Amino acid sequence: MPRRTCKVDANQEEIVKMLRSLGADVIPTHQVGQYIPGFPDLLIGYRGFCILLEVKDGKAKLTADEKAFHQKHHKFPIFTVRTQAQAWEVLLEYVRGKSVL
Repeated sequence: MPRRTCKVDANQEEIVKMLRSLGADVIPTHQVGQYIPGFPDLLIGYRGFCILLEVKDGKAKLTADEKAFHQKHHKFPIFTVRTQAQAWEVLLEYVRGKSVL
């Protein structure tokens, strides 16, 4: 299987730094797309929960591979974000919605 190129969006590094500064574990997974087309960019762990984030910058849209992955794996918590604030809000809202407290 030929390897695919994996682009890192310009805003990914700042989103990773912000999430880590607020206590989240962040694993960049954008290179997984070389082997699993459409795999999201980041695996986030926070307070016992994990989500996948697809990072987009500017007006970029999901690719066909990303759309297909999201549809096929719709039971996984996968979110698309563009900003630091949006990434943090998505994570907190997911954790609040799943919390048993």
